[in-house]
Amino acid sequence: MTIPMKPSSCAPSPRTSFGIWKQTNSYMLQDGKWIEDPIPEMYVNDLVFCPGGIYYHNVRREDGKTYMFESTWSADETADTLKVNGEGIRLGGLTENEFIVLDTTATDHATGEVLKGEFKWVYTRVNQPIKTAYTQLLGRWQLQKRFQEQDGQWVEVTQDMPDYCAREYDMRGSCALYTLTGDKFETKRYSGCVGEIAK
Repeated sequence: MTIPMKPSSCAPSPRTSFGIWKQTNSYMLQDGKWIEDPIPEMYVNDLVFCPGGIYYHNVRREDGKTYMFESTWSADETADTLKVNGEGIRLGGLTENEFIVLDTTATDHATGEVLKGEFKWVYTRVNQPIKTAYTQLLGRWQLQKRFQEQDGQWVEVTQDMPDYCAREYDMRGSCALYTLTGDKFETKRYSGCVGEIAK
């Protein structure tokens, strides 16, 4: 499905689309007028368009849970279209610093109910994604010490400690566990990290 942009909008070239976009406003159409639908204070919705057609979505829900996932994107200047994960996006405008998405469905932040109507979301270009519990985990973390709770106290445990152990979280929402014991090196990857991480 390819959805053309409004003729008055700026064509979605890779140069214009590259970068990080933060959702700053939300509107719904009522009686022919756009009425602001305030974004909850805790809610974060960042879009990251990278060279090479890679796209990351950074979200913190109103309940404080966060997640991040990877997808694909493409821009076609000749057709005035922008696609994310193969689906055309209905654009209300695209400039160097503002990106407007139009849709006929939206999710109620309080109830999770899918609403139908006309909705508009405004994104503004920013220098980096908003910090969330997940984005603060990005990178590799090396295990230094281990502890076990004993009789209400945390006691350091050194038995069977590997020579090297680390977890690495990436922007795709996945986690890799690296361990080295003697000459045995293992890597395990967890798809469960694509889901949610509590605040």
